[in-house]
Amino acid sequence: MHCKNCEQEMPQNGKFCPNCGQKTFDGRIRIKELLSNMMINVIHLDGKFIKMFWTLFIPGKVSTEYFQGKIIRYPHPFQFFFIVMFFFVLVSSKQCNHLINQEIKLDGAEIQNDSTERYTPTTFFKAAEKYVEYKKIRQAFDLLPDTLQTPLVASALDSIISYRKNSIRGLFKTDSITLSLPKKRIGISVQDLVYTQPEAISQKYGITHWRDRILLQQGVKSIRDVRSLNNALMGSITWTVLSFIVVMAAVFWLFLRKKRNYYVEHFIFLMHCFSAILMVLTLGIALDFWVFALPEALEGVVFLLMAVFMFFSMRKFYGLSNRATFAYWLLLGIISAIMLMGLAIVGPLISLLIF
Repeated sequence: MHCKNCEQEMPQNGKFCPNCGQKTFDGRIRIKELLSNMMINVIHLDGKFIKMFWTLFIPGKVSTEYFQGKIIRYPHPFQFFFIVMFFFVLVSSKQCNHLINQEIKLDGAEIQNDSTERYTPTTFFKAAEKYVEYKKIRQAFDLLPDTLQTPLVASALDSIISYRKNSIRGLFKTDSITLSLPKKRIGISVQDLVYTQPEAISQKYGITHWRDRILLQQGVKSIRDVRSLNNALMGSITWTVLSFIVVMAAVFWLFLRKKRNYYVEHFIFLMHCFSAILMVLTLGIALDFWVFALPEALEGVVFLLMAVFMFFSMRKFYGLSNRATFAYWLLLGIISAIMLMGLAIVGPLISLLIF
């Protein structure tokens, strides 16, 4: 028996080639083996990854040892970061899909037990279409000749419409919905929401500023298709975080280049830090979604722990005193907050444009 890859003679009952290491091949590739090989090649969660999960929470340890030459101990920073980001986006997407599929409350209460429909943010536009349909039926009745507009017919029509509108009672207390723009709120009729193109809506309601026109048009699109908007926002998370790391690494190099001469040192340090932060956030979202609801006060605690983690990581990696570390930590924290606010606006806006 010979290896199918390199033609090396195989030992008797051997499962792997002694020359190239390929597993013996009998002409069949099983689904289990195919998926296993894919996971190994794509994720490659070997012992280094498992060790990295725990060591990364020791402030500055992984980055310091990495640039001391102990590179083989840890997985590639890019590979590890994108694996963590993959699971973060996956869990966040599950959480967002769960939220947009929750039933809409009507009249400040839960949907009535006798309601025949269950509306969520993803099916809200369907309710708007029904509401406009019922209004058109009523308007058509008003256009009938007087001989047909008898009290009996009107009563029967009102009964039918009232019964059908029971399932969307409370969704539309008026004939319009309100959309919030940066400096004003605008009411759009439900009929325009259903039938009018987004570009025509901005013209009809006198929206002239380019920013407001984009937000209004994309807001209308998001109401019509919430799921696509959610997918667009989830897709922008990775490049948003990565862009933040790229820019902040340049800021770190500008202020701390005497401690670390090369840009890549700051960049990898931030990748390690954000990998640890994303792992905590992923775990928190997963617990909140699959296990039990976490208290809202815990969000502040997690934010404080992340800030403390960054402080000790900077002190370890850059070899600064407590006072110098605090000064740089505070300065860079302010710059980070400003950048995050900008990305919080620009990122979703670009996602809306793509959507």
